[in-house]
Parts: sequence; C-alpha cells; structure tokens
Amino acid sequence: MSEKPKSTILEKYHRAISALPLDEQLERQQNIRSPKTLRRMLSADAPIQLVARFGNRLKEVAGLGLSAYEEGRVLHTQEKMEEAKRKFEDSVKSKDKRGHLGLAEVSLSAGTPGENAAAIKHLETAIKSGVAIGINHLQLGMLYFKNDQQPKAYEQFQIALEMSPESENIEKYLEGFAEVLDNNMGNAVRVLETAAQKGFAFASTILCVHFTVMKDYQKVKKYTEMSIKHGETRLYLKLGQLFEKTGDLNEAEKNYRKAIKAGHVEGCTLLASLIIAKNGPTSNQSMIEAKVLCDKAIAAGEPSAHLAITSIMALQGSKREAAMYLVQSAKAEPKLSTSGILSIICALDQFDIAIKFCQNRVAKEPVLHFILAMLYGATGNIAEASKQTRLAVFTNNLQEKVKEVDQLHMNGMHAAANARFREITQEAIEKLNLSPEFTSSITRRMNKSNRN
Repeated sequence: MSEKPKSTILEKYHRAISALPLDEQLERQQNIRSPKTLRRMLSADAPIQLVARFGNRLKEVAGLGLSAYEEGRVLHTQEKMEEAKRKFEDSVKSKDKRGHLGLAEVSLSAGTPGENAAAIKHLETAIKSGVAIGINHLQLGMLYFKNDQQPKAYEQFQIALEMSPESENIEKYLEGFAEVLDNNMGNAVRVLETAAQKGFAFASTILCVHFTVMKDYQKVKKYTEMSIKHGETRLYLKLGQLFEKTGDLNEAEKNYRKAIKAGHVEGCTLLASLIIAKNGPTSNQSMIEAKVLCDKAIAAGEPSAHLAITSIMALQGSKREAAMYLVQSAKAEPKLSTSGILSIICALDQFDIAIKFCQNRVAKEPVLHFILAMLYGATGNIAEASKQTRLAVFTNNLQEKVKEVDQLHMNGMHAAANARFREITQEAIEKLNLSPEFTSSITRRMNKSNRN
C-alpha cells in the first residue's frame, strides 16, 4: 500500500462546515467575505447544493472571475454536462489538475462502461498530481470493484479511511460495497470490517446482516455489539433475537430490556413473547407483565402488540376470545395485514370468525372471494365455495381467461374446461402470497371435514 496521505486542511474545513444543517450552511455563506474561503467552497467535496451559490457569491464579494474548474463545477451542479466537460478540459489545458476531478465526475454521471474507464484514468491522474481528497479515493475504489480489481479497490478504500472523509460520503460508498458482497465476498467483507473498526456503524450493521445469512453467530454478535457501541441502539433488538435463536433466553431478555430503555418500543412485544416462552403460560406474574408490555406497545402505536396479546389469550385457553379480540383490533389498527389476521384466526381453528371477517371486508377487497372459497371449502360447504370462486373470477378481472373455459365447455371438453378453471384460480391464489401457516390451517380443517 502507498504511504498514508495526511488529511488536508481543506478536508478538515469541510468536515466542520458539513456538520452543520444544510440550511445553516446556506445562511452562513451570505456572511462570508473572504475570497479565499469562497474558493474553498467550490472544491471537489463541497455539497452540490452550495456550489452555484458560492460561485456567484465569489463574483459578488471579490469581483473575481471563476477559474475554468470552478465554472465547470457550477455547470455540473446545474446538470449542464457538455458545457461542464468543456470547462474541465480547459482547466486541464491550463495545467489546473483539478480539471481531472471534474472530468471524472462527468464520466461517473454517465455511468457507462466506457465512461467508467475514463473516470478511472482521470482519478488516477488527479491522485498522482496530489489534488485528490478522500471521496476521490472512494470513487476510484468503487470503479476498481466494478472492474473486478479487488486488491486495488481495497487499497483505495483503506487510503480513504485513513484520510477520514466525511461520514456521509463514506456511507454512500459503503452501500455500494454492500451491493457487491455476493459477487466479491472476500474483499467486500474486508473493506466493511475495516470501516467497522474505524467506527462506521453502517458497516457494522451490514456485517450483522451478512453474517446472519452466513449463520456465523459469533461474528453477528461481535458486529452487533460494535454497532450498539457506535450508537445503533436498535440493534439491541437484533442481539436479543440472536440470543433467543441460540437458546440463551436470559441474555435475550437483557437485550430486549435495553432496547426498551433506549426507546425502541418493538422490544415490548418481543420481550412479552419471550417471557411467556421462558416461564410458561401458567405463570400469572409472567402473563401480567406480558400484558403490561403489550399495552405499552399499543399505546405507542406498535401494531404487532395486538398479535402478542392474541397469543397470550390463546395460551390461556381463550382461543375464541383471542380471535374475536384480533378482529376488533383490526378495525382500530389499519397496519394489521388481512392475511396475517386470517393466518392467526385459522390457526386458532375459528373458521366461522374468519369467514365473517372476510365477508365484512370483501366489498373493499374483492380478492377475499378467493379466501372465502378456500374457507368454505375447508369447512365442507362446497356449494358456497363454488359460488365464491365464481365471484372471485368475475371481480378480479379474470373474465378473459374464463372465456377459454366457456369455449372448452361449448366444444364438449368438460374435463379440460374444469382443469383449466382450476389452473386459473390456482394462479390467482398463488399471487396472494398466503402464509404457510394459513395454508396449513386450511389443509388441517379440510382433512377434519373429510373425516367427519
């Protein structure tokens, strides 16, 4: 790796400026009188919203004309790409090496393979000339990654980290590295691990997700704890779920309580479910605490708490009351999904309540005719199931497909017509993305009806 570049005064200046809200940056620029400071505002890492205004301010305050590079920057922010490109080329001709940075930006905006190659060439020239800053190393690193030049990409990213660029810039490119994890896993993980060690919580979070998929729970724990240390307290929830998954219910409980203390109300429902799983439904104290937690979550607008209360009631043996509670909750809580509610009601074996629930909603959600057909079929009411299937077809814009069925009947091909009708309804049902729990409940009830 090349020798570690030092963070420039310019970068430190912009880090201080960029820490302010953008509207305050815009307000402050009205009071800037120094031409030198105004010129700094036109550098390669200045927020694009400010460039044009600072350029005009420089003319106003100092009566100075802009350099070709500065004019190019203003034109680029105005999306006048061809004019900007000519200005940057003029800048290069006048031996202002910053012009290569501008040309790289123009090429990156195009995003084509040919333009990416041009951007690499310009960025390499700018870096050799000593005018590049941290974000330029990040840009070059991403281009190397796209060209499958991982060692070079990793080196550029390391340099950028050492130069400590603005957090918002580095996170933008970390997202890019996250996208290539699957294709370039080894090097991408190395990049993210380096960023995580440098204190970028976004990188730690990506690694949490990545190692969860890879089922490397030791590393999940490591990077979750690292993210929490950097202020990502929401990850207490993930850490709790990880401990719960691996059977350490005491540690899971501790982390859910920390999440709740940090203000993440989702932890209430997770903790309520855990307490019951840990102590059993016969523990009155556990049931009371779980109910209190769910009430707190509902008051804070957390819809999943209704599902937790339903589970608590069912565990206490009140399955019918639980199903009716869920139906009532759905009226007051639009965020509860219809399919999720039906899955739970059917799992509680309360099919008559599920049918009534669908009947009350089918006028606004015609797709529920398909669900009603399944529910009636599961309970042995074949005539009503057939009626609902026909209604489903004619209220969900499937008439054209049904004409195929009618034509087969007219040709005397009744078996083929019936088979085609089943295909049409099955295709429509598959698009509903029904949960496995719902279909399992339907199957169980159908088997029960057939036995009776």
